[in-house]
Amino acid sequence: MRIILLTLFLISGGALASWDRYSTLFPDFPCSDGWAGCEVDGEDVDLGTVRDAKGRYHPSNERIDFFDFTPLPSFSPYVELTIYPEEYADEVDNEAEADSEASYASARAESVAAKNTNSKQKGSSQSAVSSNRYESKTVSAPVPEPSNPVEEPVEEPVEEPIEEPVEEPIEEPIEEPVAIASGVVEDSGCENLLALEGAVMMGQLNPAQVRCLEQRIGSAEPLVDRRKASVVLIKNAQAKGSQAEWERYVRRHLNSLDKSDPNLCLSYSIHLFRKGVDFSQESIRWAEIALENKNSFKAGSDYQKRLNQLYKLRAVSAQRLWLRAEEQKSDANIEKYKGMTKNFSREWLDFARASKQSIKEPLSICVSAADKSFCEG
Repeated sequence: MRIILLTLFLISGGALASWDRYSTLFPDFPCSDGWAGCEVDGEDVDLGTVRDAKGRYHPSNERIDFFDFTPLPSFSPYVELTIYPEEYADEVDNEAEADSEASYASARAESVAAKNTNSKQKGSSQSAVSSNRYESKTVSAPVPEPSNPVEEPVEEPVEEPIEEPVEEPIEEPIEEPVAIASGVVEDSGCENLLALEGAVMMGQLNPAQVRCLEQRIGSAEPLVDRRKASVVLIKNAQAKGSQAEWERYVRRHLNSLDKSDPNLCLSYSIHLFRKGVDFSQESIRWAEIALENKNSFKAGSDYQKRLNQLYKLRAVSAQRLWLRAEEQKSDANIEKYKGMTKNFSREWLDFARASKQSIKEPLSICVSAADKSFCEG
């Protein structure tokens, strides 16, 4: 019997000691606004646990599902403070006041009843004493103090930030890389391009290797080898993070060596688009060249996404040119670029519908440049 009791005691003690392991499952303040309870997208978050899409439990302050990396209710730390209705404060005050009045009335009734009972049993003298005693008790009964009026918070008007016009930096002319004539520089180890792969991935080609590759591009080697040397320089500039070098090498490669790579054309078109409206015409040009070679894209979901990017680049770039023409009040350009926006957005819309992608943005641009019947027809 003693052995059984000792075993039960050890088991229960071990179970209690292991509770600390679960303390992190119940955080003190799970809400992003510092409260112990809040509401996120209509879902209550408190000191308990939350469930993911498959019903598995997680701490309420955990942002990402441990198993699938899907967002949980506390995913964003930038949620607004929970807004509680003002009626709650009034209802609580009214209930507290009603409870106080009820308790006061009950104490008063009990006092009167006790006084009458004692007066019958002990006579008038004892009744007076009893009455005084009970009256003193009633005086000490809690009398509800008038609740202070709850001042409604006055919401101060929030001024929307006014974006100051940003002056676009003046683009300095970028010099084209000059291919070095054969024989000017001796071979510095650039014949074997595979041996340069490690340095290229880190963007660490030395100047001698760069000059050697430039020499190969300007030599009489087969075009295939010259293209490969050019791609090595492009990748080295990209890994190094030099946008100016990357742009020079890509421009030379596309204009002089090879424009059949739709991925490079897409990257260059995006680069030009980000430089501003002055480069919109070039961005449209390289997006169209990429579309001409779209069959070179790999099949799959990326194929649909890349084509959608190209259609979007054309439509949005044309819209930029149209809006600038409206600001400049140039009637000829307004008509030209508005027509381009209408046609490009309609092609984008048709592709988005066919590939089952979002049509919200292409439809919006199309309707802004044409009749609704043209876009929905």
